[in-house]
Amino acid sequence: MEISKTDDNLGINAKALSQGEDAKGITNIAFFGVDKMDVNQKTSLSDSIMIVSIDSNNKKIKISSIMRDTYVKIKGHGQTKITHAYAYGGPQLAIRTINENFNLNIRDYITLDFFSFEKIIDAIGSVSIDIKQDEISPINDKIVEVSKIEKKSVPKITKPGLQNLNGLQAVAYTRVRFT
Repeated sequence: MEISKTDDNLGINAKALSQGEDAKGITNIAFFGVDKMDVNQKTSLSDSIMIVSIDSNNKKIKISSIMRDTYVKIKGHGQTKITHAYAYGGPQLAIRTINENFNLNIRDYITLDFFSFEKIIDAIGSVSIDIKQDEISPINDKIVEVSKIEKKSVPKITKPGLQNLNGLQAVAYTRVRFT
């Protein structure tokens, strides 16, 4: 999605520019993992928010995570959880919220939803996950749920241990929420 690149629309202030990481050879990119599970879904929360920092001088990449329940000021919405910024105004408002609250100068972003996550896993072949016995039933419940959404038949997990999960199985695994 195209977003504005103006400083004002992205919440970049003069201080962030004068002390900006660009001068130090660092580029920050916002990475959003959104909870979109339906192709017709118009808005989604950003369940995962990370800042990918690329340091071209030292040839390093760092990833920082922002907890989705962090309370911040969101333009036009007051104080609320940062995860809501993406739902309120897409990537542009989410980037603006990060820039204004953390004094950054982010201009670029990547958004990943469950469908693109599945495609990435399938493109690389699979992902190896050590499945615990008590995870099998909830993973299979999510496999059934995700299979219905995508109208695909997906093999269930039958035993614990290290397994190569396809994209849809990996999505189901990430949807399990228990410890």
